[in-house]
Amino acid sequence: MLGLTMIALLVTAAPAGASTRDFPEYTPVDREITDRALLDALDSTGQALGAVVEARERNDHESARALLAGHFRQRRTPVLPKTTFPGGHAGNSMVVVQGSKAHQKEADEKWLRHIYTSRNNDEGTTETYQLGTPVDWYANPSTCFTWMIYLNQLNVVSKLAGVWRDTGDDRYALEAGHLVESWVKQCWRGYCYVRDGKMTNSGMEVRNRLCNCIAAYDVLRTCPALTPEMHMAFWKLFVSHARDLVEWAPGGSHKNALVAYPGLIAVAVMFPEFAESADWMEAGLRSLRDSIVDRVTPEGAWHTHSTAYQSVPYAWSLRSLELLQANSDEKETSPTADLIRIQITRMMELQFQTALPNGGWPNVGDSYGRHDWGCALSSVLDMYVWLRFNGDQQVLLNRISDPYERMLAALAAAKGAALPLPLEASVGLTGSGYYTMRSGWSGRQQRYLYFDLTPQAYGHVHYDAGHVEAYAYGKPLVTDTGDYFLGWGARTALHNTIEVDGGMQTWGAEMVPCEWLTMPWLDVADGAHCGYSHRGITHRRKVLFVKGDMDGFTDYWLLTDLLTGTGEHTYEQFFHLAGPDPVTSPTVDLDPETLVASTSHANTANVTVIPACLDGLQGSFFEPIESDMDPKAKTERAAMLGWMVSTGTFQRIPSPALVYQRTGVPPQSYHTMLLPTPTGAHATATLDLLPVTRAGVAMPTHEAAGLRCSVALTRRVHASAETDLDFGPNLARGCPAIASINTGSFGTAAGARLTDGARAPNTVGGGASSSPYQPGVPLTAEFVIDLGKKTAVNHLIVHDGIWNGSKTLYPASAMRIRHAVLEGAWTDLVSAQQVRKEPYAVHVRLETAVVARWIAVSVDRPEGGRIAVREIEAYRVADAERTRIKALQAQTVTERWSDVILVSHSTPVMTRYGDFTFDGQFAVLRYDGGGQLTKMSCVRGTTLMQGSKTVISTDTIRDLVTATWSNGLLRLEGPACEGVKIATGSAIEIAVAGHKIPCRPEDVLQIPVSQSPQLTINDANVELHPPQKGLAGGQPWATMTWHTDSPATSQVEFRSTEGPLRRTPFLPHLTRSHSCRVDFLLPDHTYEFTAISCSPSGARTTHPIPSEP
Repeated sequence: MLGLTMIALLVTAAPAGASTRDFPEYTPVDREITDRALLDALDSTGQALGAVVEARERNDHESARALLAGHFRQRRTPVLPKTTFPGGHAGNSMVVVQGSKAHQKEADEKWLRHIYTSRNNDEGTTETYQLGTPVDWYANPSTCFTWMIYLNQLNVVSKLAGVWRDTGDDRYALEAGHLVESWVKQCWRGYCYVRDGKMTNSGMEVRNRLCNCIAAYDVLRTCPALTPEMHMAFWKLFVSHARDLVEWAPGGSHKNALVAYPGLIAVAVMFPEFAESADWMEAGLRSLRDSIVDRVTPEGAWHTHSTAYQSVPYAWSLRSLELLQANSDEKETSPTADLIRIQITRMMELQFQTALPNGGWPNVGDSYGRHDWGCALSSVLDMYVWLRFNGDQQVLLNRISDPYERMLAALAAAKGAALPLPLEASVGLTGSGYYTMRSGWSGRQQRYLYFDLTPQAYGHVHYDAGHVEAYAYGKPLVTDTGDYFLGWGARTALHNTIEVDGGMQTWGAEMVPCEWLTMPWLDVADGAHCGYSHRGITHRRKVLFVKGDMDGFTDYWLLTDLLTGTGEHTYEQFFHLAGPDPVTSPTVDLDPETLVASTSHANTANVTVIPACLDGLQGSFFEPIESDMDPKAKTERAAMLGWMVSTGTFQRIPSPALVYQRTGVPPQSYHTMLLPTPTGAHATATLDLLPVTRAGVAMPTHEAAGLRCSVALTRRVHASAETDLDFGPNLARGCPAIASINTGSFGTAAGARLTDGARAPNTVGGGASSSPYQPGVPLTAEFVIDLGKKTAVNHLIVHDGIWNGSKTLYPASAMRIRHAVLEGAWTDLVSAQQVRKEPYAVHVRLETAVVARWIAVSVDRPEGGRIAVREIEAYRVADAERTRIKALQAQTVTERWSDVILVSHSTPVMTRYGDFTFDGQFAVLRYDGGGQLTKMSCVRGTTLMQGSKTVISTDTIRDLVTATWSNGLLRLEGPACEGVKIATGSAIEIAVAGHKIPCRPEDVLQIPVSQSPQLTINDANVELHPPQKGLAGGQPWATMTWHTDSPATSQVEFRSTEGPLRRTPFLPHLTRSHSCRVDFLLPDHTYEFTAISCSPSGARTTHPIPSEP
């Protein structure tokens, strides 16, 4: 449902709505703090306010007020410094003047007449209303409460202050003063909005309002026209709001503290004249520590667990630091500065560790649209470089133009590393619930999967435990639905995980991470959650990333879902498949026999979803439903299931959701393969179950599963970079251009930006972007390039959308190209093939070149907002070049391989998996097209055989062993390879632990043992810890320490009487002193912790310690 968009329509609001008399229990600020009470709040000990205090003591309040206004008008300190860090722009709770001379026209036409435009977040529109004089701050002319929230933040006061500062016209200062004066006379300090006749308070809005008014007053206090009454209104707002925020800080009267420090530190620094300023500072520093230490995991995750909100404390903290340093002798080495620098960089580095290969973020929690298609890390990176490095280092890093490459260089520089890439490609942040699997760090063609086990216990999280997102070969493939707006994207079914009985996971459910392993060609993430405990079900998901050959064309993921519990249920496994670009719906197929689903996009990478075990399995696509988008039904399936958020909020496209359904009593299982394919490739793949028996008894798949994955992939021989066209010179570079739009305008400099040669993919303001913001208003714009003479053109590139600091917004929904030789004699391009790439660039390819003097690009956005284009390029690509590229693209190669995956979901014992026998936790074997074994990984087993032939065997359990056969060399890797018996295959030499051992082909060779002492564990100890203070969703944790008499590996197994066997991450480095952190324990459970160490010779020892609940 599109709401009423009131841009030109002005509605005089004289509503019979709420007023102060309707809420007698809420005392307005002006009555809460009388003039005398405000004067009494001053610090009387200093000489600066001596005359003010004397006037107060003789009860001459009028003189005291005038003297105090004079003091503030003339004082030189403290100062409100200019922001110097990147991203220090105006925003919620930023003590920054928002307005400037550029707002003068809007101030004259609207604000001085009490005409205000604000957002209706129910419908994704803006609405404009004319309010009365004075403004009735409790009366809402809109049907949406957010309109009043934004108005009562008093952003307009900050904007008016900026206009006065730049123009010197006292009308703007007086209007700001009148607004604040009327606000404190009507409203109580905690006011947020009125809805359904009920008052709602919000410490967050207190903070926003306070920060806006502090910045405004620092400008307006010097205005001679500002009356003493207006000064008094500002002071009362400061004192009342500071007192309110003290109660929201840790130690205050509110049960749940909020982030109060941006307002408290600012008001304490800027108004030392008040006796309570020291208390405000103390509360502000408590809030700062609570916000960026107590609410942050040791790995750097803010407890919101949200893509959008992880970075919220960055600017607040740096602005607070600027305020403190500008008004203190303790500059960069103060404890507060060190705290901010350490904690904020840690939080930023967590985001970098989870970044997609294109520089985007996975869509965790609320994301205000989506962040996975563009280089979202740019703004955070700019701030990180500014905060972490000195000036010379900043210059060197900022010379690296590509943000992703700059991020890698910055991470290396921060660690003092010589290598440009992090050592580990895949990262498991097991104390936070973020898991990222990568084929490598370098290049946008890498394969990547994000697995989510973050707690769901604070605002802005989604009900998405077990969710995955997959990216490969330059684009997202399996992705989050996105964040239409707050709350719309929270439902479990909108993520790539499982819903039970058509219901969502529960709020605050405990997470149960079970294991994280990363190996040269295999990653494993294993975790469960209690989100369906109210239904008697536990969902556990294991993700295997099989990393194939070096070229990456044999990589894939395997998802195993185990559902245990009681009762009969319906289980739905969801996958949301991305389109070829963010604004185009996916083309999807589903084979009714095999239930294999896939995308089929001609010019981008694709993905195939292959389920195993089809018994009782149903597969279908959930098609989008056109609903009225009632906010009260935002979590219902009909709202967003089958849709995909395209770029920003309130923008979506149809995107049928793939769902695999089972019904029955638990235990139940899914085994599903995700196979990515590069541009121009085609794959034929099967995923078959092997028969599994133990002692002759058939095993169900939830106990143990053997799978054979067989793939034939036909792909282009040449990498995508090798088949890029050489376009030749840009014929539009520097040519005159004109931009026009049906409503609104582009500004005078827009035309020059269209042909300046700067594609500006990550530059704020780097293109032609229309104003004002007009959501819901159908927009049509035309961009005309004058080539200066008749010119042959056969390829155009239109770089659309505009970078806002974290994502690209407002790409074209539709585009039409025309050309003309004579001015005004336009002809449509008839043989134009439009292909969106990169993803915010539309390539228009003409089979036959046209001769044109003028090129016109028409862009439509029926959904409104803005129209934005960054650059238009025109080329005459040589016919020979097109022929060359076409020939390269036609060259293909077919690769065939098969993998055998053996997984024990229960306690491992000797098990028969088809032709294989294995007694470990899991093993993966890769065979080439000729059936030769080329790779093998074995985890926690002693024996793996194929038929009667040994693949690998050991006398003791080995945690990790990986073998690779290639070109006559068998490479054996793992922390304990001595004593291992391994099939040599075609190898004539074995490389292990830095040595090479000759061997005979088709033999079984035992690796020599250099030493075989018994390994002993001593001084084992477990220390239990309560949930981290202040961390929403925090669970108990423990540390286990021990010593061994010789160097060995480290790991802890732990288990409660009611849960699965779990493990800490395996630490392969050899040490005598061992320490492991055990995260996400379940409250009120009794655990047994077992220390495990293994020496290089294979000596393995354990030491159990029981714990109390």
